[in-house]
Amino acid sequence: MMKGMEAVQTFTGADAVQALSHPKLAPPPRPAHFTDGAAAELRDAMARFAWTAEHAERRSVLVDFVDTIDLANVTQAAAAVMAEHLDGTDVDVAAASWTVPTYTLATVFGMANQREQLRSDAEQLALTIGRNHPPTEQTNAAATRLMTVFAEHADPVVPVSLLYQNHDASSQLMRSAVLAAYTNAAPPGAGRTARVATSNVTVGTATVQPGQLVAIDLDGMPFGAGPHRCPGQELANSLVAGVLQALNDSGYYVDQHSSDANGYPTRLIMKASQ
Repeated sequence: MMKGMEAVQTFTGADAVQALSHPKLAPPPRPAHFTDGAAAELRDAMARFAWTAEHAERRSVLVDFVDTIDLANVTQAAAAVMAEHLDGTDVDVAAASWTVPTYTLATVFGMANQREQLRSDAEQLALTIGRNHPPTEQTNAAATRLMTVFAEHADPVVPVSLLYQNHDASSQLMRSAVLAAYTNAAPPGAGRTARVATSNVTVGTATVQPGQLVAIDLDGMPFGAGPHRCPGQELANSLVAGVLQALNDSGYYVDQHSSDANGYPTRLIMKASQ
């Protein structure tokens, strides 16, 4: 959610799907605390924050790029990266989930030797662009580095966007998938997203005034819905398939797990079979 703005309504279930598809509910503008700089310029150029024709054009370029990625290579790379953690010692899957997705994409992009820097930079963007923390010198430096790394791409914003969104979203998907596969615990919810009304909007029985912020519960919709539905669903699922493949081949078993009050996995320890 956006700092400094309170949601006047939270949509769930069928109303959430309708809200995500509503042509008068747009992604929120850049927050006031998000000052100008490299990170702000990057956010402003991303498809996920665009709307109407501009969004369709930017998304099309992103989808075309994602379609060039060999999903079999993603699964293979994810399995190899996850296997690095399976060295006979205890594995905290929650901790591993913050490295495996970005390391995997770094491998697929032919940048395995830069994977830790790419992970660190993606994390900086996730904190500011994804979680609305105020930008810092580190955030702007990360945005500048990533745009430089992908400078030879026709539109560097596209691979940088994918790297950034993959960092948080695939991390959560990985934790949820492992939790579901190895425990009886229900996967946690996918969180929430926000939209701003561009005119009077009615969803279900609720009416929202222009400029008002609404929250949309993504439970049951890990990849969203509507025109902003995640374009990387198959890529993320392929990545998770590689993680599960590595775990299944390893002989590891669940030792303990725990979740917070919202069912979000905070700890999932796996041990090697004796």
